[in-house]
Amino acid sequence: MARILDKSEIGRRLRKYRHDAGLTLERLSEMIGISYQQLQKYENGSTKLGTDLLQELAKALGVPVCALFDEKPLEDMHFSENELKLITCFRRLKTQRSRESLLTLLSELVE
Repeated sequence: MARILDKSEIGRRLRKYRHDAGLTLERLSEMIGISYQQLQKYENGSTKLGTDLLQELAKALGVPVCALFDEKPLEDMHFSENELKLITCFRRLKTQRSRESLLTLLSELVE
């Protein structure tokens, strides 16, 4: 059974995924409609995240919600170098529209 993560560990993972996505505190907070100071409190672990906000943050970062809880980060899940590069690039896309366009293109390429 997986261990229970505290708010500090979840905050560290949130910060890591934000950095991986190339987003500033200000930009990510704008995307989800909170102040950057509040986002900073979540990342520092001084404030607990609710389930609705966890889902919004994961969506904005382009990661599944479970990535904030899994004991193994995505990078440790035995992806190839190209798969990791694709994930990293996807996370760096600034808009949801860009992400959806890329997914549409990839879906068309594999059909």
